[in-house]
Amino acid sequence: MSNPLKRLLNILIFGFLYFTSFAQKGEHSSIVVEYTTKSIRDITKIESKEAQSIVLETERLMEDFQFELLANKDVALFKMKRKLVGDNISKSIYNLAVVSCDGDEVWYVDKVNNLKVVEKQGFENQICLTYDQENPWNIESSQKTIANFNCYKATTVRNEGQRRIEVTAWFTNELPYGFGPLGFDGLPGTILELEFSSIVYSALNVRLNKKERIDEPKCSSTQSYDTYFKMMDDRMNTLIKQGD
Repeated sequence: MSNPLKRLLNILIFGFLYFTSFAQKGEHSSIVVEYTTKSIRDITKIESKEAQSIVLETERLMEDFQFELLANKDVALFKMKRKLVGDNISKSIYNLAVVSCDGDEVWYVDKVNNLKVVEKQGFENQICLTYDQENPWNIESSQKTIANFNCYKATTVRNEGQRRIEVTAWFTNELPYGFGPLGFDGLPGTILELEFSSIVYSALNVRLNKKERIDEPKCSSTQSYDTYFKMMDDRMNTLIKQGD
């Protein structure tokens, strides 16, 4: 074999091995869980009939949304599955429905590197929030069946600025992936139902051995989760004072 041909062959072999190796470094899921959403908010407490009507419309739309959890034993990604909006649906109502069920957030958890990040979508420049709250679980004796899996009840609390949000999860130890919706993790199994801020995420379908790529969100700017919600509280307090 001539030297130029041999050199070309070596380059091709090296390139093949390099790109194959590079492709194998990416994380892929071992399980995909699809969730439906519904609101359990008591709209009778809303005084304005117009506001009640808007909330009802967003809640009906929300019931058509689906979320998915991609996970293996080390990493997970939770996000909303985007859908086309019909011409009969107001864009503002659609956006309100998305935000109401945190569909503007993509949660990434990496247990190996002790990393938890949420990407806030809908900004001109996407922002990533680093999450370092400790959310210890209280596991209870209550049980129920979800998507044909036996589940156990657990509760915890998450803080968003001045808000202290009580969280209820139902997890199954029949699926050995300690992840769930909205970045919640740390339970001895997969969360198949989560109640958070009057929204319930319920598993509709569980697919095992489903290989989907799990990529860490990339954003143009980063700040801490707690700093972000403190900033949002400050902005809201300023608006309230201006309205007095």
